[in-house]
Amino acid sequence: MSASESVRNWLSRKGKNTAVPLNRPLLLNPSLELLEDRAVPTAYLVDTTLDNVVNDGLITLREAVLAANTGQPVGDAPAGDGNDQISFAAALAGQSISFQITGDSSLGNSALAVARNLSIEGLPQGELVSVTLRNDSTYGDRRLFLVEPGANLQLKDVILSDGVAIGASGNSGIQGGGGGGGGAGMGGAILNQGTLTVQNSTLHKNVAWGGRGGDGNSAPSSSAKGGLGGGLSGGAGGIANVAGQAGGFASGGGGGGGIGATASGAGGFSGENGFGGGAGGGSATNSTTLGDFAGRNVIYGGRGGQGNLFQGGGGGGGAGLGGAIYNLGGSVSVVNSTFGFNEAKGGPAGAGGTLAATGLGLGGAIFSQNGFVRVDNSTLAKNTASQGGAIFAVADGATASVTLNSTIAAQSDGVSDVVGRAIHTGILTVTGKANLIQYADNFAAGTSSSLDPQLTNLAQNGGPTPSFALRSGSPALQLGANDLGLVFDQRGQGFPRSIGSSIDIGAFEYGNNQVPQVLSINRYFPGDQATNATTVEFRVVFSQSLTGVTATDFALVGSGISGATIQSVSGSEPGLEFIVTVKTGGDGSLGLNLAQPGTATNALGDKVQGLFAGDFYNIDKTQPAVVGINLLDTNPTNANSVRFAVIFSKDLANPPALANFSLDGSGVSGDISSVVAVNGSASAFVVTVTNVSGSGNLKLNLSDPAGITDSVGNTLQSSYFSGQNYIVDQVAPEVTSITLWQDRQVTEGALEFQVVFSKPINRLTVNALTVQASSTGAPAPGFALGTISGSESTYRVRINGVGG
Repeated sequence: MSASESVRNWLSRKGKNTAVPLNRPLLLNPSLELLEDRAVPTAYLVDTTLDNVVNDGLITLREAVLAANTGQPVGDAPAGDGNDQISFAAALAGQSISFQITGDSSLGNSALAVARNLSIEGLPQGELVSVTLRNDSTYGDRRLFLVEPGANLQLKDVILSDGVAIGASGNSGIQGGGGGGGGAGMGGAILNQGTLTVQNSTLHKNVAWGGRGGDGNSAPSSSAKGGLGGGLSGGAGGIANVAGQAGGFASGGGGGGGIGATASGAGGFSGENGFGGGAGGGSATNSTTLGDFAGRNVIYGGRGGQGNLFQGGGGGGGAGLGGAIYNLGGSVSVVNSTFGFNEAKGGPAGAGGTLAATGLGLGGAIFSQNGFVRVDNSTLAKNTASQGGAIFAVADGATASVTLNSTIAAQSDGVSDVVGRAIHTGILTVTGKANLIQYADNFAAGTSSSLDPQLTNLAQNGGPTPSFALRSGSPALQLGANDLGLVFDQRGQGFPRSIGSSIDIGAFEYGNNQVPQVLSINRYFPGDQATNATTVEFRVVFSQSLTGVTATDFALVGSGISGATIQSVSGSEPGLEFIVTVKTGGDGSLGLNLAQPGTATNALGDKVQGLFAGDFYNIDKTQPAVVGINLLDTNPTNANSVRFAVIFSKDLANPPALANFSLDGSGVSGDISSVVAVNGSASAFVVTVTNVSGSGNLKLNLSDPAGITDSVGNTLQSSYFSGQNYIVDQVAPEVTSITLWQDRQVTEGALEFQVVFSKPINRLTVNALTVQASSTGAPAPGFALGTISGSESTYRVRINGVGG
């Protein structure tokens, strides 16, 4: 915008005369004005694959979209402002968010509706694999997104798969009435009524299937009534002499015809408003006149069957429209993206008088009705439809356009890859350049080649999303264009959009493909580093999808490889992730690495290169053993409690308990009262025995090893271990006799006595003896205890100071 235009626009907003000559100076009075209210977009970081609305500290994709739609907090997602951004935590790399809830059913079941302006961006370019958004059919069929009129959805670096849009079945007729037509299935991944941008993304394995036509009834009567058409606004069935109503809007099937007294009723038709719904079947007749056919003007839905004397006609099958995207009057832009293995399939016809028609499947990847579609530098291949496996565009009483630039539309399963139609005075404009289109029907969009593009299968060829790689002889090489000035191809950073003098047609640029490498080798269960398992598993992730991955691609490393072997390799091919199962051998570290050269290759035949230091397992198959049960207290003992030290050969995760021990001995009893680790040790324990009584031997045994294991679950080597003995003696010694030693003669003023005890004692000292007068028992003065000799139970005591 020029400076003069800016001033004119400013004056217009201020209510001034926009015809003021711009070559005159403007005399403006400075003033303060309020700025318009501009809310800051809310940035949501989705950090879980759950599909719920719960205040649990996690933000789900559903919570973020609903908060953006409503401008109110939802679950843990803060309120949006209507122009918001959603991204994903790096921890979600390679994972899927599986939709289990239908969030909107206004145009068939949709997991999520987008009501305002919203961008959803997968993981940053260069990450392992982006997040996949998919439908979980265990919880019902639904497409992934509905973009409402006036809304704007931008998708970048995401994978959309397994979306399902199925038209409703027509209802069966009543008492000779014709069956209702089946409803249309519209947009397996996305139904767009607003503005949709798809960039650097992949949509695959999404389906749109038409609904089944209802059956004609076989019991003619004047009370006959046609079956209600299937779909969102299926036509009502006719009654006596009344035709069934036309189906409404985009997916309603026509109602079945009702029988008359002398003539049949016509079946309802899908009509100009019904579009993709199947027509209703005609009713049976009470006369010899053949019943009417189904309603006229069927557009893409199946024609209803004709009634006969005995049975109403079956309803036509609904159309399947847009396996991946149905653009209903909206605007779609696709850049640097891939559509593969999507399907649009018509619904089967209902049974009845004469055979009704099956619905058509149109636009295996994209179906556009009265909308605007632009596709740049993208690949739409291997999609399935009756017509227009890649794109089917129709202008139905309105203007519409399709622009294809440097895009591959090929290898469709159907009669054509791209189809253009203008009906009911509609005007369809088709433009473009530098495309590879194999089979076009009324679709002149600047084709550089119509040969087979020679694509590999859909695989992870680098970058966040899967793609179709070009082979070396592809006619798409160096014939493309780059009107948008793209720097990289679909794979993003590290994959230039242009190599050489020109670029290739499609989303993939040949020649800058990197050789596949190992991205990670991890234990299947990361926490199970130490183990005694006979087999362990490694999860191996490559940078690109590979085929031919076998055990010969890997080698074992570490100190525990003695006796270990690679048992098997499992995983879908071509694939990024494989599980390698290893039979373990002896103790030690056990890791996995690449064997060079291996046999695994990517889609272009490149082999994996480079070594990778991944996780290790610590293999430990050695059982713990009891090293000893030793005495901790003085032995022999007369104590009423004693302690034993129990030592194991290695640390235990589950230490011994009271029940693991028992006492053994003769003449002694006691109670095992506690088992305590020594200073936090996991291999040394103190077992205390209390209430010890009696005399004899006391021994502690580990007699029951149940529950005692090391950190990996190894049990004790032996089921029984007997320890050292305590000698317990709780009987006090007694003096059995004190007699004169030998001849009882006084020698050298001294007298000697022999003291005998009932049992050996440690020793006898003078402090334990006194000299008393034999007549009185009182201490005898003048006498002194002398030497004491002897041991155990017999001692010789000398008394000095004895005269005469």
